Amino acid sequence: MEKKTISGIDKGEITLFTLSSCAWCEKLKLFLEHLGLQHHVIDVDKCSEDEQDQITSQIDSLAEKWGFPTLVIDDKTAISGFKPNAIVEALGMSEVFFEMQLAAIDDDETNELQQKLDAVARKKGIFLNPRQDITSRLIKSLLVNQRKYGYRVCPCRLASGDKEKDRDIICPCDYRAADLEEFGNCFCALYVNEDVYKGNRDTDVIPERRPR
Repeated sequence: MEKKTISGIDKGEITLFTLSSCAWCEKLKLFLEHLGLQHHVIDVDKCSEDEQDQITSQIDSLAEKWGFPTLVIDDKTAISGFKPNAIVEALGMSEVFFEMQLAAIDDDETNELQQKLDAVARKKGIFLNPRQDITSRLIKSLLVNQRKYGYRVCPCRLASGDKEKDRDIICPCDYRAADLEEFGNCFCALYVNEDVYKGNRDTDVIPERRPR
């Protein structure tokens, strides 16, 4: 059986079963390589009939419904289709994946959103955090969440993925005004008051106002 081995981070025995003609398979191959994950790749259509039967039986034992591509982890878990979030969650690599998503955000897109948010904030007498390293990362995180959920949910809070349930934490969140008034910065420290902006007061970690 022809097997291509890709070196990288060792997260166990991981095999990707693909078809050489499948566009989604190629997309997942690239994703795993960008993730830096050690894994094997087998193009099932290039295998013999006996090998194909063996592979089919293996995946059938792990999943009732499956198709190509299918990723098998430690002969225990099978994930079919192009499902990056399910894969990184199963492998405990969410942080690595998030950094990949941040890196994929275009600087021009980040700058454009920053200018819009800054203009709106100043009309209300508040400011974006003058620490560009913090502000840029938070804005990129908002853009990642926009692509993931369809709305710019607060990157410092756990979102449900249900817009109605998350409405109070869509940036700017419902708690921003109270946080700025009491502490000088919002929960994420993306928005600050004039004292912080001018350097007369530091940002700080603040309590969560959102009801649990």
